[in-house]
Amino acid sequence: MNNSFINRLTKLIYKNHRYLHAFKTSLACLIGLLAYRLFSVEHGQWIIITIAVVMGSQITVGSGEEKSIARTFATIIGALAGGLFLLCGFVGQIYYELLALFIVSLGFAYLAGSKKYSYVGILGTATFVIVGLSHSFHSGVSDGMMRALDILLGVIISIVINRLVFPIYARKELLASMAGTIDKFRLLILDCFSLNRSFTQLESSKYEIQQTSGISSSFLKQSKLLNESDSYLEKIHFKLNLKEAEELILNSKKVFRQTLAMRYTLSLSEKSSIWLKSLNEVKLFLEHVNLFFEYCSHKLLTYPYDDRSFILQDKTLKDLLEVIEVEIKIKKENEHIHLYAFIHSLKYFWKEIKILDTNIKKLTIIKN
Repeated sequence: MNNSFINRLTKLIYKNHRYLHAFKTSLACLIGLLAYRLFSVEHGQWIIITIAVVMGSQITVGSGEEKSIARTFATIIGALAGGLFLLCGFVGQIYYELLALFIVSLGFAYLAGSKKYSYVGILGTATFVIVGLSHSFHSGVSDGMMRALDILLGVIISIVINRLVFPIYARKELLASMAGTIDKFRLLILDCFSLNRSFTQLESSKYEIQQTSGISSSFLKQSKLLNESDSYLEKIHFKLNLKEAEELILNSKKVFRQTLAMRYTLSLSEKSSIWLKSLNEVKLFLEHVNLFFEYCSHKLLTYPYDDRSFILQDKTLKDLLEVIEVEIKIKKENEHIHLYAFIHSLKYFWKEIKILDTNIKKLTIIKN
């Protein structure tokens, strides 16, 4: 009973990531404040600032680790650059100061303009200014060291909380996002043959626009999660071949494209579409594809614990194509062009979901 309650509570918490992450960030800030007060840390405000920056918008363990590493390196590089600038001033030659400032500013500006290291460039510049423009060499070095220690403490607190308190792993989120996308494919296909849907309105329907927007957003999210999944703390959580995950995402995009193409061909002729909808072979094909997409979603969501399998039956496609080809032979040329378009899109759709099946199996097989 207790275990069942705990499992339900855990699922509820993980469904509300924003609340969970806000709680974790607040907890980390409280620990940072306690460390500041108990140990009388000089410039201790940087502990809480670091926690807020590292955990603020970084929900997953992987993204938090990336931010922690970037902040640590930025502080160290900025402090060293500031110390170098102070040494130039200590020598008493303004030319050395100007040259050092130019080189350091150039380097940090270059980093700030890059996609991967922009944060290092921005924070490194701030640290450089704080250390380098101090009133004296001694105070500058002292402030730089204390700032580095405070930031390191904030980073450690952030990593520990992220890792131990309701950890949200990018790899799990990636699998869940891919499963959700595949389930949206299933809904789009079911909508194609819905009895309540006017086939001439498929392409421009509000439902399709909403689904298309959601799927496109999920692909962007998956690219971000894929990068976050490559961190050390993510790797030690559980095995997941990221190269195969990337292939699956690319394949999913192709399935999406073919799904939309099939919907478009169904909107070309209302007469042909209504006839297709009445076919028993279409219903069998639809049921089979629906079960396949459900299997794919479940396989990703339950990884690595689900070992069930599913076999795509080419016969369901073959039977449907045979019926359509017979109909084409008895129709006039200007009437069967829409059915040819549907056959073409159907074949490519089947080709892509077979590749999807292969990629799902490759990704979810646990390799020793």
